[in-house]
Amino acid sequence: MLLHRFKVFRLLFVVTTFLIHVFLPKKTLAKDSRDEDIFGSSAQESASPPAPVPTPVKSSENTSKAQTSLEDRLQVGGRLELKYTAFEKEGVNPGKGDFQQLSRGDLYFDGRPPNLKENYRGFLRLRFSESHSESAGQVPTQQVSTEVDELWIKGDVSQKFFLTLGRQHLKWGSGRLWNPTDFTASVARDPFASFDARLGQDLFKIHWPWEKGGHNFYMIIDSSRVRRSDDLRLLLRGEISLGSSAELALSLRKSREGPDQLGIDWSGALGPLDLYVESAFHKRNPMVFYTGQIDPQTLEVPVPGKKDHKTLRQTVVGLQYGVKYLDDDTLTAVLEYFDNELGYEARDLELYALVRGGGTPITVGRRYAGLLLNLPSPGSWNDLSLLGSAIKNLSDQTALAQVTTTYAVFGGLSIQGTVSRCFGDVGSLCFRVPESFKSLAADPRLGPQDRELLGRLPTQRTLTVFSLGVTMEI
Repeated sequence: MLLHRFKVFRLLFVVTTFLIHVFLPKKTLAKDSRDEDIFGSSAQESASPPAPVPTPVKSSENTSKAQTSLEDRLQVGGRLELKYTAFEKEGVNPGKGDFQQLSRGDLYFDGRPPNLKENYRGFLRLRFSESHSESAGQVPTQQVSTEVDELWIKGDVSQKFFLTLGRQHLKWGSGRLWNPTDFTASVARDPFASFDARLGQDLFKIHWPWEKGGHNFYMIIDSSRVRRSDDLRLLLRGEISLGSSAELALSLRKSREGPDQLGIDWSGALGPLDLYVESAFHKRNPMVFYTGQIDPQTLEVPVPGKKDHKTLRQTVVGLQYGVKYLDDDTLTAVLEYFDNELGYEARDLELYALVRGGGTPITVGRRYAGLLLNLPSPGSWNDLSLLGSAIKNLSDQTALAQVTTTYAVFGGLSIQGTVSRCFGDVGSLCFRVPESFKSLAADPRLGPQDRELLGRLPTQRTLTVFSLGVTMEI
């Protein structure tokens, strides 16, 4: 049933795109300033309202009408992605490793009202995806989904307050790998992903730009995953300009069930260096924290508990430096350190929390370090870009490194190859189950739910991951 639904949506997607290209003028698909919000920087905030679409000259027959043609009010486009991934596990022949293929398509409609009212705009983005995985000795799995990624309406009040209502993308924080002050995000961003596949959040955003001082102020009501009226979350943020080379941002999140969060984010320049510090303080955090140890002899397992009476801190300290090695070429290096009081220092507790769904590989540890190297268009290779990234969990001494190469075949079409490798053993970034976990999974004295959970965990590390993808913007 799901596969049939996906095929129907995929057929509709292809037919819609074909009709648009055939029957609408080419300028309908031309990019304007709105594309920066759609593709490159949809999560970034702008102090100025979006550029209006120019009103066409009306003939004498319709000068009394405020209506304009559909081609002047609506833009349609999208993004197609095909990705193939192979996994190399230790002790397994490279040709017999797991394989995964992903097909994903985004279709967006970007329009304005018939009278082309300045600063008013509506946006809809739909996402269709299908992933298929093959694992040795396992039943093949297939996942098909159709989702609304964005659906919002934007307007203004006297061009002083700018309002956005609906599902939208929003990113706070200056960190490149970690963003603890990004309070509207439901899950942490994957810093190794070439495409941020997180869906938008249901928000009502009021933006007040103070252009004279170069400041921005926001008030947001977050209605994502709300069951009752008093579950609505209130967020406030102020971005204060400190001269021409520094900025300070203060963020506050308040809700009935918690957590209450305070964020401080500073970024500035010190000579050729760009520095930033981002800290989040959490109170009444509802997360489950585990204490104790794992002892196969006594069947002792970590005990869940809460730290909602404590104030927990997450801090990112980052440094960015650009090295100009040719007249038109620059290598950018970013170094970050992440101190995370929501994570664990002990390896067994970290892994137990991870398999229980209490975190992600890049947030379950207590201390991390990360490195980014960006080399766009090196030398005469103007169509090629290289990106290297590496993260080390200093708590369990595992690490993950990745190199991504992107080649622009022509405008809108690119090919991307990625190779990643993990280092270390029995940790969040190079994961496998230690012997103590496996012995517990085979002990009948343990509860059936725990034994089933532990029994499904991998005993071999996934050492290397290779992926090849093709993307097209239409």
